[in-house]
Amino acid sequence: MVNLSPLDLIMGVAAAFILLGGALFIKTLRFRTKAHLIDVRLVRGEEFGALREDGLMAVRLSYEYTAPDGRVIQADRTSLRRRIPPVGARRTMLVDREKPQCLQRPGVSEYLVPIVLALTGVVMLFMTVYLQ
Repeated sequence: MVNLSPLDLIMGVAAAFILLGGALFIKTLRFRTKAHLIDVRLVRGEEFGALREDGLMAVRLSYEYTAPDGRVIQADRTSLRRRIPPVGARRTMLVDREKPQCLQRPGVSEYLVPIVLALTGVVMLFMTVYLQ
């Protein structure tokens, strides 16, 4: 049996955070290089699940858009919201041509989780090196 000290375990967790953050960052970059902006229209919105204490509810939003080849694509997204937007509401989303049902909101939010994970791992790593 291997005898690991608590600092060894913390270093392992730190390395896992760094690797996971890096992998998610690369996944986001790959999507962003292939994706393009497209205008979508909300065709249906429905609540599922219970209203949370903070006032947010889980909603499934169905969007439609016309692909460059003329096909009408419908894509569903789930999210937490305070209210369901009105049917017919328009918004600009990112879509991957290879996966037309995969929509994402443009912005920096998809970069935040990988960066926070990687930075947490780096801080943990430095703390373990400092504590040794």
